[in-house]
Amino acid sequence: MAVIGLAGGGMIAVLVAKIVGAIRGCTPDAETGAPCGWFVYAMFGALTGLVVIPSVAIWRMRRGARGELASGNTETG
Repeated sequence: MAVIGLAGGGMIAVLVAKIVGAIRGCTPDAETGAPCGWFVYAMFGALTGLVVIPSVAIWRMRRGARGELASGNTETG
C-alpha cells in the first residue's frame, strides 16, 4: 500500500507542477517536456502519498470493523 501511495502521490504532484508551470508561464524542458521544479513537487507528493494512502486504508478498515461489532454482524462472507 505504501508503494502505491508513493508512486501515485508523485505522479499527481508532477501533474500539479505541470499546471502551475503553465499558469506561471514557465517553459518546460525542451528535450524531455519536464515542468519547472518538478522534482520538488514529486518529492512532496510522494511523501504525502506515502503517509496518506496507507493511513486512509487502515482508517477505513478499522471503521468497517467497528460497524460490524456494533451491529452484531460477525459474518465475513
